[in-house]
Amino acid sequence: MVFETFRSQARQQLLFQQGATKLQKVGVHNFGLACDIVKSINGDPSWKGDFSLLGELAHSYGLIWGGDWGNSNVPHSFIDSVHVQRCSIARQASLFTQQWYPDKNYNPYDDL
Repeated sequence: MVFETFRSQARQQLLFQQGATKLQKVGVHNFGLACDIVKSINGDPSWKGDFSLLGELAHSYGLIWGGDWGNSNVPHSFIDSVHVQRCSIARQASLFTQQWYPDKNYNPYDDL
């Protein structure tokens, strides 16, 4: 199930205080370019289990998966296997300063 798309700074702070995220400041979610997709177990959201299929689907649709952040050959210290986004890690800084926003033809894998 799609659990969360847009996320405000207030929501991010709440999640941080609850220990649900390691990130205190909201990122790509704040720009409408990210989505968390979780499993539905008896109608309830679940973050447990293997999300590698989500990674395969994300890549095939030109989305960056939080399980490998677009590069499976690099070890990552922060894994967010329920997260997908339409912005490469390299473009995040310019997105956050509002100097860049993807157009309809943008492919984040061209930015890796």
